[in-house]
Amino acid sequence: MDNISTGVTCAVCGRPRFLSTSNSNYGKLRTCTFCRQKRWSDANAARISADNKARYECDREAYKTRAASWYKDNPAECRLRMWHGKLRRKGASPEYYEAKLTEQNGRCAICGISPKKRRLDLDHDHASDPPTPRGIICNVCNRQVGIYEKAARLGTRPIWRKMKHKIPAIEAYLNQYKKGDEHAS
Repeated sequence: MDNISTGVTCAVCGRPRFLSTSNSNYGKLRTCTFCRQKRWSDANAARISADNKARYECDREAYKTRAASWYKDNPAECRLRMWHGKLRRKGASPEYYEAKLTEQNGRCAICGISPKKRRLDLDHDHASDPPTPRGIICNVCNRQVGIYEKAARLGTRPIWRKMKHKIPAIEAYLNQYKKGDEHAS
């Protein structure tokens, strides 16, 4: 039968409660279907995981074939999902990246170039857990920031010849985010 809205909201999430007309608990449940399903899946997470693993083990080759086929048929979606995962691991979202890119006018925060072929990298603080995003910088500057930070940890100056002219800009960039962290605390 069709689901109907009772006109009452869920006690957990505030969404309208939808109850099946054939449900014996009609009108007595305080939570919506989504919250009940989530509560059940949270309570049975180990069982669900074991069932999924067993299902995969029984037909491993079919799963691999299906995944390979999907990757082959959807290369753009695969690249997008991989990029979103990379952003999440660095502590940001695609919306954060786009907002920061707009704020920087599509240019590197250190050298100011706007790359033609490659996407700008999301720089993040490796020392913080979880990672804290700092800014959007080009690949060359990203590597140079890494070299600079490693040298600073070791108590030496970076000696890479090509980097000499960028050291003041890198220091200013890193100090800008250090100051921002102090104000946030």
